[in-house]
Amino acid sequence: IIQLLSDTLICEGNTLQTKASVSEGLAPYTYKWSENASMSETLNLTPITSKNYQLTVTDKNNCSDTAEIMITVVSNPIVQLISPPEICKNDSALIQSTVNGNAIPFSFLWNQQQTSSQITVHPLVTTIYSVTVTDQNLCVGIDSVQLTVNTLPIADVGNSRAVCEN
Repeated sequence: IIQLLSDTLICEGNTLQTKASVSEGLAPYTYKWSENASMSETLNLTPITSKNYQLTVTDKNNCSDTAEIMITVVSNPIVQLISPPEICKNDSALIQSTVNGNAIPFSFLWNQQQTSSQITVHPLVTTIYSVTVTDQNLCVGIDSVQLTVNTLPIADVGNSRAVCEN
């Protein structure tokens, strides 16, 4: 009897390890996965599309059993930050995130430790801001933006002079 993980979701680009557990039959066992040349009870998968993976285990007496697992690949959220490209020193800027994805709700974590979908910042120097968005499937999307801080002009009217009237 073969036991595998139950059908599962995986975020695109991630790797999943599944390991078979075999009971009964007579060891040693041989393993054959349908989608991989692996001859081990462990299979590391980085699928790009959803599919069924099948494992056939054969024991010393040439008796075999088959089990399968459905791996569903889900998209990562797509994040885009919207910000002015530059501000003047001592000004503030609103940086907003837009997220495309179906697995709501989303959680937000900025490199400045804020947890909302938008932040207001007051940088004194050019700074890169990034946000990590996680959906309900624990899939992640990341975006960043550089906010340039321009120095203020220095006004100088020169030295004061007394002006006499004639």
